[in-house]
Amino acid sequence: MKRIKYNVIRRTTFVIYLLATICLCLLLYYMGYEEIHKAGKYTELEKLYVENLLSCRETMNKTEHSFFQLQQKLLPQNYKKFSKLILSMRNKINIILSTEKKNSSRAFLKDSEFRNNITSLYSASLALVEDLKTSEPEQQILIQEDLDFIADKLLLISSELQERLNIELDHVE
Repeated sequence: MKRIKYNVIRRTTFVIYLLATICLCLLLYYMGYEEIHKAGKYTELEKLYVENLLSCRETMNKTEHSFFQLQQKLLPQNYKKFSKLILSMRNKINIILSTEKKNSSRAFLKDSEFRNNITSLYSASLALVEDLKTSEPEQQILIQEDLDFIADKLLLISSELQERLNIELDHVE
């Protein structure tokens, strides 16, 4: 029976230790690479979300300005501009809400009320156009009620949007 030399055992142990170290380093490298990739994706999604919020806020500002012009003069061109801005804002809000649904960290944000407000705003703007078609004295009351309702909804949507922006900008910091 042959005896195993101490030198062979030592070299074999060293080779096994070296291979295990290399495997562990490769595993750590791969895990780090995956984490950096995930962080990059997360950053891009956050950037896109903030850009959508800011774009929606800009559209909201234009809508409020257009509504002010509509209140001053109930002209068809003022209504058309206001109507287009409401549609644009509605689309942007839907994009924001779908983005929030995908991100579980934003689960605390209420979306049904936000969605209902933009839907009612759109419906009220359609009602306003119907009321503007006739010029009877009774219609003036309906027109004023529509304008008051639209003003309330714009305020609610604006405050909800600003709340989301504040939360996101605090989160970004």
